[in-house]
Amino acid sequence: MKKLLFILSLGILSNVAFANQEQPNKEARREKVEQVKKELMQKKVGLESESHQERIAILQKADSCIKGAKSREEYKACEQQEKQSRENLKEKMKSKHENLKQEVQQKRQQLQEAKKHQ
Repeated sequence: MKKLLFILSLGILSNVAFANQEQPNKEARREKVEQVKKELMQKKVGLESESHQERIAILQKADSCIKGAKSREEYKACEQQEKQSRENLKEKMKSKHENLKQEVQQKRQQLQEAKKHQ
């Protein structure tokens, strides 16, 4: 009977010890996930800010061009230049957003792989 109690006690203690070891791993993983989320959010905010600044620059340039237009043809050229600038920016930002999306997928995969190996 004493042996049985001793064996059960060892089993319980080993489970408690294992659970205590697992807790820091979960906490470290949670911190890593939060750090990655924060980093990716900063990149997204940076992209949006860049997009806003470039759109503002396009509008300012177009406004200046339109104000200086002396004929209908010059006005149309300003509008066309603005349209082309917006389309170029759209393509540029689309590419950057795709790159960020791929980075998010890679980070997610890395975190899932790390979780499997724990």
